[in-house]
Amino acid sequence: MPTRIDVLRENGLERIILQNEAIRAVILPDLGGKIGSLVNLKTGREFLLQPFDRPYSRARYGDSFGAYDSSGFDECLPTIAACSYPSEPFSGANLPDHGEVWSLPWKYEIRNEELVLDVDGVALPYNLRRTARLSGAALELDYQITNRSEHGFHYLWSAHPALTVEPGAEIVLPPGVHEVSVDFSVGNRLPLGKAVAWPAARAPNGSTVNLNFLGGREAGTADKLFTPRLSEGYCGLRFPSAKESIFFRFDPGAVPFVGLWICQGGFPLDRPAQFTVALEPCSGRPDLLTRAIANNECPELAPHASRSWSMRLELEPGIHH
Repeated sequence: MPTRIDVLRENGLERIILQNEAIRAVILPDLGGKIGSLVNLKTGREFLLQPFDRPYSRARYGDSFGAYDSSGFDECLPTIAACSYPSEPFSGANLPDHGEVWSLPWKYEIRNEELVLDVDGVALPYNLRRTARLSGAALELDYQITNRSEHGFHYLWSAHPALTVEPGAEIVLPPGVHEVSVDFSVGNRLPLGKAVAWPAARAPNGSTVNLNFLGGREAGTADKLFTPRLSEGYCGLRFPSAKESIFFRFDPGAVPFVGLWICQGGFPLDRPAQFTVALEPCSGRPDLLTRAIANNECPELAPHASRSWSMRLELEPGIHH
């Protein structure tokens, strides 16, 4: 069955539906190109977190990411944590929370069985293009960032797919990953700025924390972690109860890190807490662009240059990798 692409309008928002015999993806160009749904049609599993405490609404540029639905798969560029760009000629440019592109409407074009979306930066002079297509039980995403100016700049790109989870689900990283760095941990459960063992970390109180298996919302934890630079480009989430998996595959030469947002009821504190995992292949670390620049752990885009990378989201029965 070839891919069918339909455009619908619901509650004032366009929804673009890509569907073949195996999977269905729903993309919302008005909401930063958000991938709002990714369903395995053979099993009925929805892999992306749906809005649970507030409906979709158009963001205002510069707003906090947490002021909106926080569901689905958003794109983060050119930073994840809010900051000011540190050097000339863009010194002092304000880069919003979770970056710019999630809060901007994207232009789109349907080309046969592909959906091409793009958006221009505001604080920095770039264009980001993302091409989506279905291939069997996989969603393939091709990216290109282009510098539209005479000046180079650094940037961070991160996928931000909030996944539906359940107790007993298992996070899978390549076997070469033996430690992760801690960028955020509610209540300092894990030592901030330090590396801890993966998958069994030692907490400051001496207890062992199994980071790869999920408990439940009642755990009250929330941690943001980063892998070291990868030699194998994949990460995944297994659901042993249903014998299903989602895996993200990418070239580690172009996408060298994975961020892990593991939230089991510990965040946010001012509204219903999340129970989700975001597996975040990314171009650099940590979330703060200024620190990534200082650590030489993010790319720099030369004047008028372009850079491309790809990612494949595989929805398959079975819990292998």
